[in-house]
Amino acid sequence: RAVVQWGRDAVAASGLGRNQGGLTAFTEESMDWYLATVWGILDSNHEHTIEAVCGLTGSPSAVLLWMRWGDAVGGAAPILTFCHLVESIVKEEVPIVHRVFVAGGYSLSQILVLWISHCFWNVLDWPEIVHLMCLTTVMGPDYMV
Repeated sequence: RAVVQWGRDAVAASGLGRNQGGLTAFTEESMDWYLATVWGILDSNHEHTIEAVCGLTGSPSAVLLWMRWGDAVGGAAPILTFCHLVESIVKEEVPIVHRVFVAGGYSLSQILVLWISHCFWNVLDWPEIVHLMCLTTVMGPDYMV
């Protein structure tokens, strides 16, 4: 019951589906990219978004894909661990790419956190985002790797 209320509060706080007068202004801190993505996938249906979000909170993928939910239930540890593991794989499998990031003064983890927190909106096309979200939810968080 608490999860359902948390999901309803999160959707309500996002402003999705309730602004009849035009666009809502979001700041970086207020924008919930995961909710916006689910809302878009579900054809902007407010009630379906609430149902889906409440159902997805039990999924291990939700902790990684939905940064705000992950922070609420597990802190930053799951996403940071995930990013560190991906960075380790890249360092081992594609060392040239890893060296380019290091030489540029960035870690791959920094970029991954940004991409994941924005649900890959700044990287992938919409159909690819939908596929990633659906497959990661169904197949588990390791599918994202």
